[in-house]
Amino acid sequence: MMAPGRPVGVQQPVAPLEAQPLPFPHRHYRPVASNVDDGDSKPAADGSGGDDDGALDEYECKICFEILHEPRGCGSCPNRFCKECLEQVWKTAVRHPNVAVADLAALRIDTSRKAGKCPCCRAPFSLDDLQGDDDLVENMKARKVICPFPGCHDEILLTDLKSHEATCGHQPVKCKYAPYGCDWTGLRKDLDAHEKCDCPYGRISKLVEEVRILKASHEQQVVRMQMNISRLSHQVASNRGNGTGNGGGGYGMISSEDPGSLFDCLKFAALCLSSPNKIISNKFAWNKFACASVQAKLVNIATVLPLVIWSLRVSFAVAVSTHFLLLPCA
Repeated sequence: MMAPGRPVGVQQPVAPLEAQPLPFPHRHYRPVASNVDDGDSKPAADGSGGDDDGALDEYECKICFEILHEPRGCGSCPNRFCKECLEQVWKTAVRHPNVAVADLAALRIDTSRKAGKCPCCRAPFSLDDLQGDDDLVENMKARKVICPFPGCHDEILLTDLKSHEATCGHQPVKCKYAPYGCDWTGLRKDLDAHEKCDCPYGRISKLVEEVRILKASHEQQVVRMQMNISRLSHQVASNRGNGTGNGGGGYGMISSEDPGSLFDCLKFAALCLSSPNKIISNKFAWNKFACASVQAKLVNIATVLPLVIWSLRVSFAVAVSTHFLLLPCA
């Protein structure tokens, strides 16, 4: 068994496990009969609400079709969406649907890029284009509805509906250990009793947390390695485009910032003599030596270098011949 404690390498805290709500296809919001400012606000006697149910249509998100939470617009049409829904549309367009908006900068993703398309008007938008609607929010603060979950009769402001639904004891939920195999479902108010008495994973909750932390550590390491690979790939592509990497004619010919340095000139001249065809095709190398003074130095070196090599060969041959002539005959 792994030792308790947080494994080395986890830089960000792991989000705690939470019970996930079950799909609730027949969710129906009943408006309260009177305005929030009235003292006796209550639903109509027939249970349908004092206002026409269609009056809530303007507070409905055009993506999730639930009551708006933090209304936002794309900036091109009057339709309103939940902030999270519209952000998800944009993140899906840039192929990062599971990345939090706060983490996009770490991945070098430009939030001003008009990658998303409005679900209604199809106009392109960026995260920077999202616009709030203060008037709509003020209207939502003046409207109440009855909690849609059976058994709960609380009256909630439209602006507080999401937070109430997330904590309502009558909301149907799955066990928070459902990803690990627990198939219990029930009301949120019965969740604690289930985890303490019936859930097999609740009894080994510490071990489950250690596994989650270790998994998160590995995932973060994978993300860091992907970022490093992406950065190195850009560098390699840039070097190949400039001809300075191994893809630029097969040679990394410029070893210093000064192309006119003696070392670079000697190296370039030697490569010209040994592999002229490959050097001719390397335009970047020639551009580096475009200066007239540097070209003159190259010409001098290319002229003198064969003479130096020939002189060395002659000297070596003379030395060898002299050595054998001085040896006594057997």
